[in-house]
Amino acid sequence: MRQSEDEGAGPADATRAAEYYDAAWLDGVELPGTGIVGLMLGDQLHPPMVDDAGVWGDGARWVEGARECTRRLARMAGIGPADTVLDVGCGVGGAVRQVSAETGCRAAGLNVSALQLRTAASLGGPAGRVAYLLGDAQRIPARERAFTCAWTFNMFYHIPDKPRALAEMHRVVAPGGRLAFDDWVLTGDADEADRAGLRHHWSSPDWMTDEELLDAIRQAGFELRELQDYTDVGAGVMRRLFPSTYDRDFAPRIRALDAAWGQRMADDFRDAVQHTIDLYASGRLRYLQLVAERR
Repeated sequence: MRQSEDEGAGPADATRAAEYYDAAWLDGVELPGTGIVGLMLGDQLHPPMVDDAGVWGDGARWVEGARECTRRLARMAGIGPADTVLDVGCGVGGAVRQVSAETGCRAAGLNVSALQLRTAASLGGPAGRVAYLLGDAQRIPARERAFTCAWTFNMFYHIPDKPRALAEMHRVVAPGGRLAFDDWVLTGDADEADRAGLRHHWSSPDWMTDEELLDAIRQAGFELRELQDYTDVGAGVMRRLFPSTYDRDFAPRIRALDAAWGQRMADDFRDAVQHTIDLYASGRLRYLQLVAERR
């Protein structure tokens, strides 16, 4: 394991993120460590950013849409049986298991949350091809050039020192290997009120703009190969159908799981997602998938 030169920043930041995910957001959920998101999306823990009204109009299909997003990024990155993939911020390992099962690759999931990793391990996966690591994206516990692909899916916004994390991903990827990235990023039109709203709703203090992200990827030693923008999903079909589907298919279940706080939790989550939808629609937030190659 490579230790960072800056011993001060990593541990505190990792503790903050771990506490966020280890918290008991909602009692009685099937997958410990996933809360409301797991109730809606199973082990995927990322939004179904697909332009499909059938998916957005039926809460039972949201996990299907999320799995297609995982599959889409794997296709973009050209992942196959010869690859070794590190999922940085793997949640409960949904992408780790799916990518390994569908492509034949070996995959490891990295997470600061011990609770989520216990859930991930309990869900199994392709025998001999899936493993999990407890650790921080800013200090990855792996040797140099150990993987052919570093993968980060809808979690990069949580990382305080994003250039440092990208440098770590570059370190553990072999020359010619890939960075596969999925996340929401601000645009240059976003203001401090937008940032404050995101911090309030998602407990993440640091948000990059799209230009800052692309520059940081280049500075880390990657060369952009492909970029796809799914902002139109958030501003379009998601904006039209999320509120009614959520209120019908999920809010009642959240209320039922917690008699004291369920209503408040359901309302707060709805407000959080609606805030992101408003940012998509106003051009102040983008949802990107991209692949870059290690120079």
